[in-house]
Amino acid sequence: MGDRNHVHDLVLNDKPDNPRTQFLYDDVLHNIFLLGLPSNVANHPHGSFMLNVSQVCRVWRNVALSDPNLWTELVWDPFEDRVELIDKPNDEKMTLLYRHYLSRSQDLPLSIDIHSPSLNSSTSFHQVLEMTLSMPVQRRLRQFSICCEDVDLDPTRSYMIINAPLLESLVVDIVDTQTSGGEFFVDISLSPRLRTIYLTGQVRLSTNYTRTPPQASLTGLTLLTTTSSGNYWMRGEILLELLRRFPSLDTITFDLQVDTVRVDTFQRPALPFTVAPNLVSMHLRFNENPISTANEIFKRLDLPKLHKLILDYNFSPIHLFNLLHTWSDVKCLRKLEDLTIHYGFTEEMAEDLARDEEIVSLLRLTPSLINLAIRDVPLSGRILDALATNPKLNSKSDSPRTELVCPNLEFVIIESADQSFGQFPIPASAEVGLNKSRHYMRISLPSSRHELYPPS
Repeated sequence: MGDRNHVHDLVLNDKPDNPRTQFLYDDVLHNIFLLGLPSNVANHPHGSFMLNVSQVCRVWRNVALSDPNLWTELVWDPFEDRVELIDKPNDEKMTLLYRHYLSRSQDLPLSIDIHSPSLNSSTSFHQVLEMTLSMPVQRRLRQFSICCEDVDLDPTRSYMIINAPLLESLVVDIVDTQTSGGEFFVDISLSPRLRTIYLTGQVRLSTNYTRTPPQASLTGLTLLTTTSSGNYWMRGEILLELLRRFPSLDTITFDLQVDTVRVDTFQRPALPFTVAPNLVSMHLRFNENPISTANEIFKRLDLPKLHKLILDYNFSPIHLFNLLHTWSDVKCLRKLEDLTIHYGFTEEMAEDLARDEEIVSLLRLTPSLINLAIRDVPLSGRILDALATNPKLNSKSDSPRTELVCPNLEFVIIESADQSFGQFPIPASAEVGLNKSRHYMRISLPSSRHELYPPS
């Protein structure tokens, strides 16, 4: 096709100073080129037909500029190659490009992706964000994604998504730099078409959805926040409320933070039992003491289709033991096929070094497990002994043998707090043990024996 800049000039009708058509993204150029290809050439396996690029671009230039469908996907990313066509850091030109796309797309639904990787709040970034969040544009949003740092946002301004009736996918990732910066506010009560939500960092979710009818469209929800205010919605009862309001959810990732002022929330009898009929995957992250919150959540949850569970505790193993009394009555655990436990072990947990028997107790409640990952946990050998299929293996270990647990396991990842033992497949006939004196994982198969040493 020749030099890209030459083709770019051809599409612009050799008028690079024309502000109305100066900036065309590469994907638009690609669409223009495909529109101009004769069908017999486009389908030719070798592309041997000589095509006059200049003629194609000139013929279809007006068609492309007049077709609003080609201008509905807007990407503002200062580090994209396409911006090399613009003299950086010319904010005025970049803003003009963005405004030109909005104009060309007419009234069609928009997909907008904004990235500002620590540019310290450039003028163009603020102008682009202001245009995007304006009510006329916000009501046209079909997909919206923004990724920036909180310092990129003006702390004196309000950034809100509150009226986006066409919105289907929402990603707001505001990195918390622990400095003075802005905050995003999201209200999803007027977005009935939403299918996926991903909110992280300095983002606050409105609780207006509690006053709206249940929404059947939402299937994926991720809420991970570091905002110091608005923790009320982060508590367990809000998780239950979300599961009730969005019955089609199949995946949820959620931070569970206990309100330090109102820790007696679950003592109120008004909290109803919750059924999440379609939830397949749940990831819970605890940033405060999880005991009261997690216990009460699982007492009020029915998850008939749950197959994958991820628990990020950031606490010592003893906390898991306190949850077992509640989980022993949860039928969904018997159907779990994928389990990840991440403790976030620290030196302060040294007194709990030998408490991995709680994990073994949990494994006894999950006979259907296929995939198991245990990360950052102090190991004494009980977990590996519990997974062993041959009592003659690992004869040097003084850990007592137990009956077979998790007979369907096919893949295991075990990373101890002090050493990583790697990952390995476990066939049905595999034998697993731990030689504590030499600190390595040993897998013995019927035909051979493999020794996996941890990294030094």
